[in-house]
Amino acid sequence: MCDCDFAVFYNQLSGTDKTDILHGAYVKVLDRGALYSKLIKTPCATASCSSHRSSKLQYRCVEEGYNLLYGFEPGYTWFQIERFSIGFPGCCCHMFTYMVYVCRGVNVGPTGVSAHTEAHPLVIYNKKRAGGN
Repeated sequence: MCDCDFAVFYNQLSGTDKTDILHGAYVKVLDRGALYSKLIKTPCATASCSSHRSSKLQYRCVEEGYNLLYGFEPGYTWFQIERFSIGFPGCCCHMFTYMVYVCRGVNVGPTGVSAHTEAHPLVIYNKKRAGGN
């Protein structure tokens, strides 16, 4: 997994949530930004942008085949593991997966697709699932 802090967080989740995350789920962690604050300090954190809303700078961590995108909104950290990076040569593939999102309404992750989009996120509170919205 991309970063030690993220790996610790990820390993505490249920198997279903882990599967959804690797399928590209958009995840809201109701943590007041605690995970965001940890992740922005990691060596792989690179300032980035995306179509997702974020009150603070967004970051990407591309490492070991994972493309972790994350940001902050008041009250929560959000993240998504995307199938392809926006950098070359993945940018063309990233645009294809974005078109899958536009046409089918699903996110594309490294191991599949997820119906958990920004409009219908996977919500996690205190490392446990909080509900569908």
